[in-house]
Amino acid sequence: MSPAMACVLAMILRELFPARNSFRTLASALCSSMFFSSLFLHIGTSLSSFLRLGFGVPIQTLVINKDLWGKQNGSKYRRRMRKRINKTWASIYNYYKLKERQKKRRQERLSKSDGKKKKPPPKVFKRTESLAMPKKEFLPETKGQKKKKIFSDYKHLEVMAAPVSRPEPKPKRVGVNPAALTCTPSEITMRLAQVPERWLRVPKPLMPGKVKRGALKYKITPKIEALAVPKPRSEKAKTEDDAGPWTISKSALKYKATPRIIELAKPIERD
Repeated sequence: MSPAMACVLAMILRELFPARNSFRTLASALCSSMFFSSLFLHIGTSLSSFLRLGFGVPIQTLVINKDLWGKQNGSKYRRRMRKRINKTWASIYNYYKLKERQKKRRQERLSKSDGKKKKPPPKVFKRTESLAMPKKEFLPETKGQKKKKIFSDYKHLEVMAAPVSRPEPKPKRVGVNPAALTCTPSEITMRLAQVPERWLRVPKPLMPGKVKRGALKYKITPKIEALAVPKPRSEKAKTEDDAGPWTISKSALKYKATPRIIELAKPIERD
């Protein structure tokens, strides 16, 4: 509490109770005490917040203020006033008024309706109604007659029929610069122009179809000569196998596969 307010309060108490000294001392004690000043401040702030929320203001006053000053102060003010009105309706002071208001609105709603709840038509009906309408008949398209162009410029036709004359490009001159022919190379240039000896020692690649001389002079051993001789076959086996090129031999049909081969013959399962 400020000093001015304390003085005003002391003067009021003195005027109300001029004959009693006890009230004068009480007024001065109340004004000078920090405890009571903080208490008054707390009561004042709580009262101001109470009034700011709209609990102590009639709803009619709040609604009138919202309608009068809502357009001038903007949407933020209207939103704040609407919030205060809702809080005031939800308070205990307007409990019975709220119940009467809800009852009155319910009766008005029932008096307007027939007593049966009508479902609004779904949006699909509008589309079905538009599709159910007869198809609009349009006028047939009028095909305009195109005028035939009469050709008369025969000179231009001769110009277009003549072959196009394209100039031949000049042949590109490929050769050595004359100044380079008369140039005398230096020692380092001559050394760099020679092929290194390591490239001369590399064996030349064989031509396709050419046999090495070492292979021509090679003498085969008796073992290799025996392996190179084809396997002797009987006349009966020749006639049976030569009957069809894709026939399976009898020994292959009698073969019994091992479990490992059966496992490998199965297809791989992939996800």
